[in-house]
Amino acid sequence: MAEVTRKSIEEISRHWVDSWAQPDAAAFAASYTETGEYIDHAFQIRRAGHEAIARHYNIWIGSVPNFEMRVEKFNVVGLQSMFSYVGSGTFENDLPMLAATGTTFTYQGVVVLTVDESGRIERTEEFYSTNFPSGVPFKEYNFRGIDNSVVR
Repeated sequence: MAEVTRKSIEEISRHWVDSWAQPDAAAFAASYTETGEYIDHAFQIRRAGHEAIARHYNIWIGSVPNFEMRVEKFNVVGLQSMFSYVGSGTFENDLPMLAATGTTFTYQGVVVLTVDESGRIERTEEFYSTNFPSGVPFKEYNFRGIDNSVVR
């Protein structure tokens, strides 16, 4: 890639999102630098390098084979793309730290992708709740109005 631009960072981010719907761990990992990192803050996992990132991808897709990620807008600042997403799927098989529930879920998450000057991903930081199997669409959140007491 000749020059990394705002548009190219958005394209890299879109490709990253779309890759979750096309189960190819090697292709997903190849979008990272050799020393690239994937940090999953929900489960406090750090994966570094192509092999570890591909393994992380395969674990998730093996647990939620119909996983989909939807993003409306990418926010690009410098060499980073930040976006919130809606993740959905059915939790069919166990994750290493969480037993499968068989439930269909929807949850909100946030990703920060950092790319290098050649257009490859250096680092992914993903934030979501480990309670994702119980997740509901944002419109179904229990909003507390002025009539509801504060829960502590």
